[in-house]
This record gives sequence, structure tokens and C-alpha cells, in this order.
Amino acid sequence: MSTPVNITSSTEEINNYYCTFKDSKYKFYNYVNDKYDGTVGIFIGLETKSGKMYCVLEILLLIYYFVPLLWIIKYKDWYIFKQRNFVLTFIGGIANFLSTFSNSSTNIMRLPCSLTYYSATIATFIMQACYVFRAFRLILLYKLNIFKVTTLNKNKFTKKAEKNSGLVEPNIYFKSIYRLVNKKLTKILIPLLVFLVSLISVGFHIKANMDHKGFGTICGFSLVDINARINSEMYGKCYMDKLAKNSTLVADIKRENVSTFSYMRTMYRIPEVLTILFTTICLVIAGTFAFSEINDDQKFGYKFDCFSSAIISILIGFLYFYFKFEMKDIITLDEKEMKRSLTSKHQIYLRTKQAILFFVIIGIYIQLTSVIIPLVQCIKIERINKKRTNDSMNTIEFFYRVLKHPSLVEELKTVAVQEFSVENVLFWENYCTLHKLVSRTMHHLGEAEADSRGTEYYSLFSLQDMMYSNSHSGSLSSSNLDEESFDPNLPILPPLLPYYQTFYNTFISIEGPAPVNITADIIGRINHEFNNLPTLGVFDEAKNEVVDSMFFSIYPIFLQRNRNQLGKIITENNILK
Repeated sequence: MSTPVNITSSTEEINNYYCTFKDSKYKFYNYVNDKYDGTVGIFIGLETKSGKMYCVLEILLLIYYFVPLLWIIKYKDWYIFKQRNFVLTFIGGIANFLSTFSNSSTNIMRLPCSLTYYSATIATFIMQACYVFRAFRLILLYKLNIFKVTTLNKNKFTKKAEKNSGLVEPNIYFKSIYRLVNKKLTKILIPLLVFLVSLISVGFHIKANMDHKGFGTICGFSLVDINARINSEMYGKCYMDKLAKNSTLVADIKRENVSTFSYMRTMYRIPEVLTILFTTICLVIAGTFAFSEINDDQKFGYKFDCFSSAIISILIGFLYFYFKFEMKDIITLDEKEMKRSLTSKHQIYLRTKQAILFFVIIGIYIQLTSVIIPLVQCIKIERINKKRTNDSMNTIEFFYRVLKHPSLVEELKTVAVQEFSVENVLFWENYCTLHKLVSRTMHHLGEAEADSRGTEYYSLFSLQDMMYSNSHSGSLSSSNLDEESFDPNLPILPPLLPYYQTFYNTFISIEGPAPVNITADIIGRINHEFNNLPTLGVFDEAKNEVVDSMFFSIYPIFLQRNRNQLGKIITENNILK
């Protein structure tokens, strides 16, 4: 009778134990025939209780991934998924499924070795890359929006325009880096990195097969019990050692049944290296969200998504390498020892496919925070909106009334910063400022025409004198349009042209510091008008689209936080008229 392996044994002692001829040969052959690379069927052990349990879990896992991923397509244009970048979320979700399912399903299914290998390398890397880029994109977006608020306020808008210098951003770091991450990196760098990882993975795969052709295909496309292949690695080593010394020692064992996982070790160094890099980057992400000023009023918003996923990934990464270094020589144990030690750490190591199954936890958690929770939020908001269809607060007319009040606009701006769309609120504020400049200028020109002293007298006054004269006691920077109307089809007066040019360079030009997201058709019409005969209402169409965008994106969040306050304002102060 064999004795259990002492888990504190040295590598040499363990190898000697496994390679003891009489015991090793019998145990190896028995293990192989019972658990390794069977030739009948795709499923493994479904007749057992554990097999049935794993089967149910895999079905639930399929539902857990596929239903939400298909469902979020309906909400791809909602701000919740635009905020997280829908494309990165969706592609990352698919890669996450491939990585997780190919890992977890090996408990009940025989899969091609190549499928599990490329899922562990390429699919896992795509999932990790999508998460990392989403996280850094959100960090930079928040900092960029804070920067916009402090740089592009209404007072600076008028002062810059007065100097005819335009709103030149003094620090373009956040803007440049954000453009790099949001556009160039996601469209160029991610595909390039995926290609490089794929190329390296294929190269290592081909090399492993070519270097050990004597054992057939090391990792091919035939169905294998990959769990047994991994856990019988030591038996495979034993066979190869005996074969090299004296082939008659293992003459009764079929070579095609030998575990060649030890020959695949170099292949699986790739996901281990990627795990080290990913864990390191997650440390940076977690530190950034923990010790920076990034705020998120939503309990399960983007900060929770990125920060908690980083923490889980760090913990799993450290746990995996702890087991790898503590138990790298413990591949299997005596059967009696296994039954007595089901909860011990070495048994956990074996049951989790040498700790590889721990990474299933990361995949499941990232799916929860990046797909399922945002999906639930969208469904919840949609249902609330349906229930309050007839509520006057849910109308665009009421929203325009909200926009008239500076205190409420400041609240809206706070929401916009956290939802990464503050340029829309800044556009509105500066549009109101521009509207007042035009209205007061037109008013003074009317006074000049009616005054007996004539326009020569009024030409002695600067534009600033006209704007801040006693006849206009209201604040120029207040966020409403309660000024005298004017014909928007009139050409822009020369004194106003610097302000219009500044506004265009700031909010319309895609090269500006805070371009708003408006359609290409509107941008084209504005450009055409600016190049020909610009009118006073050149930005009106853009204003309507920006207000609509705010109404459907940040206003629902604003209402959730301030509905009761707005109700009190309406009933007590009656100011929203």
C-alpha cells in the first residue's frame, strides 16, 4: 500500500515517490484510463452528483452571460453605457464569456486543448484590455470634465473673447491623453496588442508541438479532459523519465494517453505573465480611485465598477500566485489522503485545476459590475419614466424652465461632471451669455438710432460699456434667455464677431477644448454659414440638440436626486415659470 505524499516534501522526494516503478505505473495507468482523454462523448461524469451540479452551474453561467449581453444592445445609446463605452463593454463581455466558460466547463466537458489555451491567452487578454481601457478612460474623462469647469467658465469666455485670442486651453494634457485613450488607443492600440498576443501565443503553440513531435500533437483540436491532463502532469513526467531510461518500464502504457502538460508549460507562461501585468495595472487603478478626488454619487456607478473589479482582480491574482509558489510540486495525493483533506489548501489547489479556476471569479464579477448592474439601472430608469409619463417634470418644457435658474444649473453641472458630459452645460451657460451680449448690443444700437445725439455719440462707448450699463441691471452670466428678442437671421455685427468665433472654437470645432456631441449635418451647416455670411442665430440649431441631449442623459439623474426639491420649489416658491 502506498503512503500519502507529505506536502512539505522536497521536489526530489516527490518525484522519487511518483516515479517508484511499481506504484507509479499502476497509479498512472489507472488514473489515465479513468479520468484522462477518454474517447467516448463530450461530457464527463454527468451521472455523478457533482457532475449534475456542475452541469446546472454551466447552464446558469450561459444565461448569466448571454441574456444581459444581448439585452444591453437595446440600451447601447443610453448614457449609462455610453459613459462606460458600449463597444468596449460589449466586446469585453464576449471575451469574458469565452475565457470564463472555457475555464469552468472543463469540469464536465472535454474540450479541444487549443480552445482552452487560446481562451486563456487571447480571450482573457481582450477582457483585461477592455476593462483597463474603460477604467483609464473614465479616470481621464472625470479629470477632463473638472478641468473644463475650472477653465471654460462664463467670465473667462467673455474676457478671452474681448482680447480676441480665443479660449486657448493652457494645459492640454487631459484633453490630449483622453483623445489618445478614447479614440486612437481603443481603435488602434487594442487591436495591435491583441494581434501581438495572438502572434506570440500561436508561436509558442507551434513551437511546443514541433519540439515534441514524438508524442504526437501536444495541444491540438481533439477533445480532451484538460483537468485530468493538468492534474496528471507529474505522471506524465514520470512516464517520460522512465521512457528515457528504459522504455520497457512503461511498455504497457499507451503513449497517446500520456499527459504532456509539462511540455505545454512554456505555452501557459503567457497567461501568467499577462496576469502579473494585469494585477499590477489593477493596483494603479485601485489606487487612483481610492486616493483621488473622483466622485460618483451613484451607489453602484462607474467608480464602484472599476474600483471593486480592480480589488477582486488583485486578490485573485495574489491568491493564484500564492498557491503556485506554495504548491507547485503537489499534483495529486493518495486517495485516502484526498478524502481526509477535502477542505485543506492543497485539496483546494487540486480541485481548482491548480488554482486556474479562481479566475472564473474575476470574469463573473466583471460581468456583474460592467454589464448586469448597468443593465438593471437602465431597466429601472425606463420603468420609472413610463410610470411618470404624464408628470410635468418629465417634459422638455419643464427642463427649459429648470435651465433658467442658475442654482439648478449648478446642480445639473455637478451631475454632468460625474457623467462626463459637462461640456453640454458649459455650452448652455455660454450660449446664454452670448445671447445676452447680442440682445444688449442690439438694444443699444436701437437707442443710438432713436437718440438725437446720433450713432456717433454711441460709437464712443465700448461693447463692455453697453453690456453693463444701468439699463441692463441683470447679470450677464445668469443661465437664462430672458432678454429682448432679436432677429436670428440678421448678420453678426463686427463687435460681436470675436465672441462668436470664440464660442465656435470652444464648443463646435472638434479641435476645441470642449466640443459638444452634435450631428455632422449641424456642424456642416454652421461651418458653411461661418464661411459665408454668419447670422446671429448660427448656433441655435446646435443649442436645441445640446438641450435635447441633456434632457435624455443627465436630466433623468438630476430628477432622481432633486425631484422632491423641485416639487417644493414649485409649490412653495413657484419660481419655475
